[in-house]
Amino acid sequence: MKIAIDIDEVLADFANPFDKYIQKKYGLKMDRDKWNTEEWWLAWGGSKTTAVGKIYEFVSSGALEKLPLIKGAKDGVRELKEQGHELVIITGRAADWMDTTKIWLDKNFPKYFSQIESTDFHVAKGGHKTKGIIARELGCDILIDDFPHYAEEAIANGVKVLLFDTGFNHIYHEHDDIHRVKDWKEVVEKIKLITHNS
Repeated sequence: MKIAIDIDEVLADFANPFDKYIQKKYGLKMDRDKWNTEEWWLAWGGSKTTAVGKIYEFVSSGALEKLPLIKGAKDGVRELKEQGHELVIITGRAADWMDTTKIWLDKNFPKYFSQIESTDFHVAKGGHKTKGIIARELGCDILIDDFPHYAEEAIANGVKVLLFDTGFNHIYHEHDDIHRVKDWKEVVEKIKLITHNS
């Protein structure tokens, strides 16, 4: 199968280092129930423009290259690759972060991904294609993500979803083609099951 994988909160822990940065620099604490919802910028209060500016400050500090891995991600990705699946990255990161993103991926997941795509989500002019459209055009069978809106985009484009279980997406209602997973061990198990049943 061809599997698309998100980066932040799926492979890389972005939220915790960013939260520490915001606390130290601005004295703000993240409301985790609002992070990665439709109005994610409300996690610190204020406007979307201000929040995007803080993210760019964090990224400009060199933080992207140092982001820690999500527990089990390296072993899970390696196992999927060893099972013969083709793996691609589809991220919502801005296009001008891609060079640093590739450095991080090469360091942590060397030669695992055949392609890296960005929706250019944070650019002020707006994103280009949705994750669902990109996944469909690449011929992906599954998207692994943590963001409910991206999950909906994917299933609308005929792509099944493994949705990482987080505090902010508990309000999301289940769908036949969206399977909630709690960790990378469960990701691997679900994909084995989907492969067996397809």
